[in-house]
Amino acid sequence: MSTVKFHRSIYFPDAVSEGVAVFAEYGQLRIDESDADYIEVSVDATDTDSEGALVGAFANYVLGASVHAHQEQAG
Repeated sequence: MSTVKFHRSIYFPDAVSEGVAVFAEYGQLRIDESDADYIEVSVDATDTDSEGALVGAFANYVLGASVHAHQEQAG
């Protein structure tokens, strides 16, 4: 199992939730929002040999979705 932390000043919670939904077919992804500064996601890949790739792809997706959200917010 791996853990990814997304700082709330950069990453939108909706982008994290969207990423979890998109990558759910590749393993169990659980969101923990108990930290005031970070959204933490635990990733347990179905194929443990590809967990690093799943974590990387998931994190990149969330980053892209957050950038898009920031652009929309800026107008």
